[in-house]
Amino acid sequence: FMVSFVHAHNPESIELTRLKDKNLFKLNVKHITHDKKDHYIKKILIYKNGTLQETFTYLEQAGLSGRVKEFPLKVSDGDSLEIEVFVHPNGKLTASFEVDSQEESGVKSAEEKPSMADEEDARP
Repeated sequence: FMVSFVHAHNPESIELTRLKDKNLFKLNVKHITHDKKDHYIKKILIYKNGTLQETFTYLEQAGLSGRVKEFPLKVSDGDSLEIEVFVHPNGKLTASFEVDSQEESGVKSAEEKPSMADEEDARP
């Protein structure tokens, strides 16, 4: 009989960069873990102007430092993007971005709201 405790924590950061193809984005979520099968990024939700556009679900984390994901999304200047990242077994980070074609280095993080997962997610 063995008991294992996992220290759940939120992702450290969310970076979103608009690539040269203006409808292609690179998402970089920093989440350091020592066990990528027991404590990992489990879901990423992408919203544009409040409407869910993409859902990415994972059963483990690819590396020990986080996850990088490229995805296509048609956007216009002024569009609002929100990224929600959920961690297994518990943890969440949300970041909001605004699309601006004048930004040379891509879309910058406008706001990050770290929080523990919703109470509903935390119930056994």
